Amino acid sequence: MEAFVRYLYYQESYGGTLSEEAFQSLVQRAGFYVNQLTGGRAANNPENEVVKMAVCAVVEAMHRQREGGIVASESVGSWSRTFATGNAKSEEQLLYEAAMLYLADSGLITRWC
Repeated sequence: MEAFVRYLYYQESYGGTLSEEAFQSLVQRAGFYVNQLTGGRAANNPENEVVKMAVCAVVEAMHRQREGGIVASESVGSWSRTFATGNAKSEEQLLYEAAMLYLADSGLITRWC
């Protein structure tokens, strides 16, 4: 499956700030994830702005997970970084929430009753 989003779109339309290398390492996986959430509808609508934005959001969520989680604080002098603890949300929940920010009202998600 070809990636739904190009780096230029990620930078200019989504406003992303990841390096091209970081983006490229995750975009395909994020696209598969979004396609799975939509039951394959994303692959049938690859130019849909909602699909592209959802993929970008998932790329960033995956990157945060790769880097150790959500940063609670950072310092510059004697550099340090502290990650949030006690987060009750799983990695899967965080990816799902990132995607659903864009997909929830798109008509691309089937809700089973």
